[in-house]
Amino acid sequence: MILDEDDKLFLHRIHSICRVDKSTILQVLEGILVTCDKEIYAGTDEVTIPGICKLKVDYHDKVEGNKGVLTEVILEAIPKKALISEINCISEGEETACEKKFKQEIKDRFKLTLGLEG
Repeated sequence: MILDEDDKLFLHRIHSICRVDKSTILQVLEGILVTCDKEIYAGTDEVTIPGICKLKVDYHDKVEGNKGVLTEVILEAIPKKALISEINCISEGEETACEKKFKQEIKDRFKLTLGLEG
């Protein structure tokens, strides 16, 4: 998988926030990419990234002078309910589902560290 600097930075953020090994994150991302490839090869013009968005994919060849033929890719993202819910909570100043989960994980780890029972 080809990663640019933005990708690498975001991968590091995912790793830091979720405490998941980078190789595991990369495997999941590669799995999404391979699945998208297969869907597009099969003639599907929409692919889903679970919890994030559905992508409408359009592409066509475009002649670019002395550069030859380039493929132009056009994506339209349609947000999934989980992402919309998170953004709505942020917009309204409410605690998101992700924040609640994160706080519970911290609480559980703290109890475990102190040897307290749930």
